[in-house]
Amino acid sequence: PIDPSTGSSPVAVTFPNLLAEGVTSLVTTTIGPDPFPRMAPGTPALYYNLTSTVQFAASRNNPVRVCVEYSGVSYMDETRLKLFHYDAGGWSDITSSAEPDRDEICGAATSFSPFAIFEPMNEQPIALAGPDMIVEATSPLGAVVRLSAAASFDPDLDDVAFAWKGSSDETLSTTQIAHVPFALGHHDVTLSLSDARGATAEDAVSVSVRDTMPPTALLSITGGRVRTLSAIASDLVGVASVQFLVDGVPLGEALVEAPFSMAWDTTSVADGTHVVAVRATDTSSNTFEAVGVSIVVDNTPPAVALTLAPNVVWPPSKRL
Repeated sequence: PIDPSTGSSPVAVTFPNLLAEGVTSLVTTTIGPDPFPRMAPGTPALYYNLTSTVQFAASRNNPVRVCVEYSGVSYMDETRLKLFHYDAGGWSDITSSAEPDRDEICGAATSFSPFAIFEPMNEQPIALAGPDMIVEATSPLGAVVRLSAAASFDPDLDDVAFAWKGSSDETLSTTQIAHVPFALGHHDVTLSLSDARGATAEDAVSVSVRDTMPPTALLSITGGRVRTLSAIASDLVGVASVQFLVDGVPLGEALVEAPFSMAWDTTSVADGTHVVAVRATDTSSNTFEAVGVSIVVDNTPPAVALTLAPNVVWPPSKRL
């Protein structure tokens, strides 16, 4: 049938069991019954109102074939189109075939009334960036953090594009699960999702990279009266200083770069037992003090006493 308002014939009707000829008419309108729930018309919205005086015998097993050519209508996703028939106060999906390459969709009906092409409404994807994270630094550069949008989804099962963005809106990654390096400190990250039909969603997650692990230090002591104190200090982020201590009192200034070594003149302390220790501090002010080593200092020379014996001079005449 020809639509008198446009002069076109977007609908083709094939009758089964033709009993008597008649006239089939088409009127397209932009106003019709509300779409089927969670479905949407195209742009512009078109309703195909068919009437016919043709006499025919149709059944579910041998229906009327209605095909609609929709090249002048825009849809979000032509692969999801459905042909609906309005009958008995409601819409029914009568789709039997669809050829998006030809902009054509067909359905099977047993009566006439409004027909319309609908597609599923595009629901917004759900972006889930996960809980805020506090991670421990693993190097002077900070830490590599695993960002996961695995819990995100699209209710329509559309393909989704992912984008992780930093606090300056810079793109960190475009994968669902990303391993991103972060420096020490607080970082605000945004997860952005966009589906194939243009709907978008965002979620935020904060990443805090901290250094709470203390450094390690190993003390060694060599020498005699003047002893050499040496320490091997290490830290995942960085060693800031090493301080030697004698009886809990700092010995000289803290050393800020390797090799961590210092001479200790034991004559500066009294004889006896003294405890020597080392304290390491990292660049985040975490400290570690190694178990002290007891050193016995004895710088006093031994005393010598001379005793003459016997104390009697012989012979008595004091002459030999």
